Amino acid sequence: MGFQAVGVVASARPVVAEDNSYAFYALDLALGRGDRMACQVWEKALYETLLDSGEALVNHKVQVTVQNYSVGTRTLKDGSKVPQLRFRVSKVVDLGLPEHESVLVGTVTSARTIAADDGTYNFHAIDIVTGRGVTYACQVWDNDPQFVQLGAVLEGLVDHKVQVRLIGLSVGKRKLKDGTEQPQARFRITDVHDLGLSDADE
Repeated sequence: MGFQAVGVVASARPVVAEDNSYAFYALDLALGRGDRMACQVWEKALYETLLDSGEALVNHKVQVTVQNYSVGTRTLKDGSKVPQLRFRVSKVVDLGLPEHESVLVGTVTSARTIAADDGTYNFHAIDIVTGRGVTYACQVWDNDPQFVQLGAVLEGLVDHKVQVRLIGLSVGKRKLKDGTEQPQARFRITDVHDLGLSDADE
Protein backbone atom coordinates (compact mmCIF):
# COMPACT_ATOMS: atom_id res chain seq x y z
CA MET A 1 0.00 0.00 0.00
CA GLY A 2 2.97 2.30 0.45
CA PHE A 3 3.18 5.49 2.47
CA GLN A 4 0.13 7.72 2.97
CA ALA A 5 0.42 10.90 5.01
CA VAL A 6 -2.25 13.19 6.45
CA GLY A 7 -1.70 16.85 7.28
CA VAL A 8 -3.08 20.36 6.99
CA VAL A 9 -2.03 22.40 3.96
CA ALA A 10 -0.04 25.44 5.10
CA SER A 11 0.80 26.67 1.59
CA ALA A 12 0.09 25.64 -1.99
CA ARG A 13 1.75 27.01 -5.11
CA PRO A 14 3.13 26.05 -8.53
CA VAL A 15 6.92 26.10 -8.98
CA VAL A 16 8.19 26.64 -12.53
CA ALA A 17 11.81 26.98 -13.65
CA GLU A 18 12.70 30.24 -15.40
CA ASP A 19 13.70 28.28 -18.51
CA ASN A 20 10.61 26.02 -18.21
CA SER A 21 12.86 22.98 -17.79
CA TYR A 22 10.67 21.73 -14.95
CA ALA A 23 7.37 22.45 -13.24
CA PHE A 24 5.73 20.94 -10.17
CA TYR A 25 3.08 21.84 -7.61
CA ALA A 26 4.35 22.37 -4.06
CA LEU A 27 2.22 21.57 -1.02
CA ASP A 28 3.57 22.33 2.45
CA LEU A 29 1.80 20.13 5.02
CA ALA A 30 1.66 20.68 8.78
CA LEU A 31 1.56 17.30 10.48
CA GLY A 32 -0.22 16.47 13.72
CA ARG A 33 2.94 16.58 15.87
CA GLY A 34 4.09 19.94 14.54
CA ASP A 35 6.48 18.77 11.81
CA ARG A 36 6.37 20.11 8.24
CA MET A 37 6.28 17.95 5.13
CA ALA A 38 7.35 19.45 1.78
CA CYS A 39 5.37 17.67 -0.95
CA GLN A 40 5.76 17.94 -4.71
CA VAL A 41 3.32 16.90 -7.44
CA TRP A 42 4.99 16.19 -10.79
CA GLU A 43 2.32 14.05 -12.49
CA LYS A 44 0.88 16.18 -15.32
CA ALA A 45 -2.85 15.58 -14.88
CA LEU A 46 -2.80 16.17 -11.11
CA TYR A 47 -0.48 19.17 -11.56
CA GLU A 48 -2.97 20.80 -13.95
CA THR A 49 -5.86 20.06 -11.58
CA LEU A 50 -4.00 21.72 -8.71
CA LEU A 51 -3.23 24.76 -10.85
CA ASP A 52 -7.00 25.40 -10.87
CA SER A 53 -7.92 24.31 -7.35
CA GLY A 54 -4.75 23.97 -5.27
CA GLU A 55 -5.01 27.30 -3.44
CA ALA A 56 -8.43 26.27 -2.12
CA LEU A 57 -6.70 23.46 -0.19
CA VAL A 58 -4.91 25.90 2.15
CA ASN A 59 -6.00 25.20 5.77
CA HIS A 60 -7.72 21.97 4.66
CA LYS A 61 -6.68 18.53 5.85
CA VAL A 62 -5.47 16.32 2.99
CA GLN A 63 -4.23 12.78 2.51
CA VAL A 64 -1.35 12.28 0.09
CA THR A 65 0.15 9.12 -1.39
CA VAL A 66 3.94 9.23 -1.37
CA GLN A 67 5.86 7.76 -4.33
CA ASN A 68 9.38 8.47 -3.07
CA TYR A 69 11.49 11.07 -1.31
CA SER A 70 14.79 12.88 -1.67
CA VAL A 71 17.05 15.06 0.44
CA GLY A 72 18.31 18.36 -0.94
CA THR A 73 18.91 21.96 0.07
CA ARG A 74 16.56 24.92 0.16
CA THR A 75 17.70 28.50 -0.39
CA LEU A 76 16.14 30.97 2.05
CA LYS A 77 15.35 34.62 1.36
CA ASP A 78 18.59 35.73 3.00
CA GLY A 79 20.59 33.52 0.64
CA SER A 80 21.48 30.88 3.20
CA LYS A 81 20.82 27.21 2.52
CA VAL A 82 19.23 24.60 4.77
CA PRO A 83 18.71 20.85 4.24
CA GLN A 84 15.22 19.85 3.15
CA LEU A 85 13.38 16.53 2.91
CA ARG A 86 11.09 16.45 -0.15
CA PHE A 87 8.30 13.98 -0.83
CA ARG A 88 7.02 13.27 -4.33
CA VAL A 89 3.29 12.53 -4.14
CA SER A 90 0.92 11.07 -6.71
CA LYS A 91 -2.50 11.51 -5.11
CA VAL A 92 -4.05 14.31 -3.05
CA VAL A 93 -7.41 13.79 -1.32
CA ASP A 94 -9.17 16.80 0.22
CA LEU A 95 -10.55 15.85 3.66
CA GLY A 96 -12.07 19.28 4.30
CA LEU A 97 -11.47 21.65 7.19
CA PRO A 98 -10.07 19.84 10.25
CA GLU A 99 -12.55 18.95 12.98
CA HIS A 100 -12.08 19.87 16.63
CA GLU A 101 -10.14 23.06 15.87
CA SER A 102 -10.43 25.98 18.25
CA VAL A 103 -13.45 28.15 17.48
CA LEU A 104 -13.76 31.82 18.44
CA VAL A 105 -17.11 33.64 18.48
CA GLY A 106 -17.40 37.37 19.08
CA THR A 107 -18.23 40.80 17.69
CA VAL A 108 -16.00 42.55 15.15
CA THR A 109 -14.91 45.97 16.42
CA SER A 110 -12.60 46.82 13.52
CA ALA A 111 -11.64 45.29 10.19
CA ARG A 112 -9.05 46.51 7.72
CA THR A 113 -6.44 45.30 5.24
CA ILE A 114 -2.77 45.82 6.10
CA ALA A 115 -0.16 45.55 3.35
CA ALA A 116 3.56 46.30 3.37
CA ASP A 117 4.82 48.79 0.79
CA ASP A 118 7.45 46.27 -0.32
CA GLY A 119 4.93 43.43 -0.60
CA THR A 120 6.46 41.34 2.18
CA TYR A 121 3.10 40.88 3.90
CA ASN A 122 -0.59 41.39 3.20
CA PHE A 123 -3.39 40.39 5.55
CA HIS A 124 -6.83 41.33 6.84
CA ALA A 125 -6.71 42.54 10.45
CA ILE A 126 -9.94 41.80 12.32
CA ASP A 127 -10.37 42.69 15.99
CA ILE A 128 -12.94 40.45 17.70
CA VAL A 129 -14.29 41.04 21.21
CA THR A 130 -15.94 38.16 23.07
CA GLY A 131 -18.81 38.23 25.54
CA ARG A 132 -16.22 38.34 28.34
CA GLY A 133 -14.85 41.63 27.02
CA VAL A 134 -11.56 40.16 25.76
CA THR A 135 -10.33 41.48 22.39
CA TYR A 136 -8.46 39.18 20.01
CA ALA A 137 -6.30 40.72 17.26
CA CYS A 138 -6.97 38.30 14.40
CA GLN A 139 -5.36 38.01 10.99
CA VAL A 140 -6.43 36.36 7.73
CA TRP A 141 -3.35 35.95 5.53
CA ASP A 142 -3.29 36.52 1.79
CA ASN A 143 -2.81 32.82 1.02
CA ASP A 144 -6.13 31.97 2.68
CA PRO A 145 -8.86 30.83 0.23
CA GLN A 146 -11.22 33.41 1.78
CA PHE A 147 -8.83 36.36 1.48
CA VAL A 148 -10.23 37.90 -1.72
CA GLN A 149 -13.85 37.22 -0.75
CA LEU A 150 -13.38 38.84 2.66
CA GLY A 151 -11.71 41.87 1.12
CA ALA A 152 -14.94 42.76 -0.66
CA VAL A 153 -17.05 42.67 2.54
CA LEU A 154 -14.48 43.46 5.22
CA GLU A 155 -15.85 46.82 6.41
CA GLY A 156 -19.35 45.35 6.52
CA LEU A 157 -18.27 42.91 9.25
CA VAL A 158 -17.89 45.68 11.84
CA ASP A 159 -20.52 45.31 14.61
CA HIS A 160 -21.41 41.85 13.30
CA LYS A 161 -21.00 38.66 15.27
CA VAL A 162 -18.64 36.20 13.60
CA GLN A 163 -17.44 32.66 14.13
CA VAL A 164 -13.86 31.87 13.09
CA ARG A 165 -11.41 28.97 13.33
CA LEU A 166 -8.12 29.61 15.10
CA ILE A 167 -5.14 28.08 13.28
CA GLY A 168 -2.11 29.87 14.70
CA LEU A 169 -0.77 31.96 17.58
CA SER A 170 2.18 34.33 17.69
CA VAL A 171 3.54 37.32 19.59
CA GLY A 172 4.97 40.35 17.83
CA LYS A 173 5.51 44.06 18.32
CA ARG A 174 2.88 46.69 17.66
CA LYS A 175 3.90 50.28 16.95
CA LEU A 176 1.76 52.85 18.76
CA LYS A 177 0.90 56.36 17.56
CA ASP A 178 3.54 57.88 19.82
CA GLY A 179 6.23 55.77 18.15
CA THR A 180 6.72 53.34 21.02
CA GLU A 181 6.32 49.59 20.64
CA GLN A 182 4.55 47.05 22.79
CA PRO A 183 4.17 43.26 22.53
CA GLN A 184 0.94 42.03 20.96
CA ALA A 185 -0.66 38.60 20.71
CA ARG A 186 -1.79 37.76 17.18
CA PHE A 187 -4.30 35.10 16.27
CA ARG A 188 -4.28 33.65 12.76
CA ILE A 189 -7.79 32.64 11.69
CA THR A 190 -9.67 31.06 8.79
CA ASP A 191 -13.22 29.99 7.90
CA VAL A 192 -14.84 33.31 8.87
CA HIS A 193 -18.64 33.10 9.17
CA ASP A 194 -20.76 36.26 9.41
CA LEU A 195 -23.55 35.61 11.95
CA GLY A 196 -25.23 38.97 11.41
CA LEU A 197 -25.55 42.03 13.61
CA SER A 198 -24.50 41.40 17.18
CA ASP A 199 -27.19 41.34 19.87
CA ALA A 200 -26.34 44.15 22.28
CA ASP A 201 -28.03 42.27 25.11
CA GLU A 202 -25.70 39.25 24.90
